[in-house]
Amino acid sequence: MPEGISVSRNGNVLVADSSNNRVQIFDANGHHLSSITNTGAGERLGQPISVAVGPDDWVYVVEFSCDRVSVFDENGKYIMSFGKKGDKDGEFKDPYAIAARDDGYIYVSDTYNNRVQIFK
Repeated sequence: MPEGISVSRNGNVLVADSSNNRVQIFDANGHHLSSITNTGAGERLGQPISVAVGPDDWVYVVEFSCDRVSVFDENGKYIMSFGKKGDKDGEFKDPYAIAARDDGYIYVSDTYNNRVQIFK
């Protein structure tokens, strides 16, 4: 179930492959380059549903079933995660989409909290 898509500054295409718990990375010609499948401590991605590439070339992945966002460098190396289930600032109830702006702001749609949260 490909759910979300983003294009990096170097033209690679990143696809959130939700049912396979991975983000696939393709070159501009559609050739598979690699996949992101794990977060820190070897945890498998939990239903990645949306992906965005920030101005720092970091990859931001919304993990729908984990109520969090995981962050990776441009090579797919895990950097950090943020968020957990809840309704306080920085918490999510079924986050669904993410967008990154050139100025470093990250927007996450927080479905069942009826809001969009903004991070920097």
